[in-house]
Amino acid sequence: MLGFAVKAGKVIYGSDSLEDSRKTYYVICMCGSASDNAKKRISRLSEKKHIPVIVSEKELQYAVGRLNCKVIGVTDKQMAQAMLNNLSDNYHLNYSEVK
Repeated sequence: MLGFAVKAGKVIYGSDSLEDSRKTYYVICMCGSASDNAKKRISRLSEKKHIPVIVSEKELQYAVGRLNCKVIGVTDKQMAQAMLNNLSDNYHLNYSEVK
């Protein structure tokens, strides 16, 4: 589903872009190897906007086809819901537990 969201252009890349974006996003996907600073920022953002965070155990950059991509937000509600409903073993869901 992540690949479909990227191809459809329904993705915001990066923690800075997520914080500054005026677009509504429904789920945040974060790489497990993201920096501690990025994890804290995403945790605060998740708590503030009540948005679920999907943490990837594998490198997120390979799934989205963008080098050094650690955080993305999905702006399509139906795609986000489908992603949450069909999580595989390589992903786990956190709401505000990301520290």
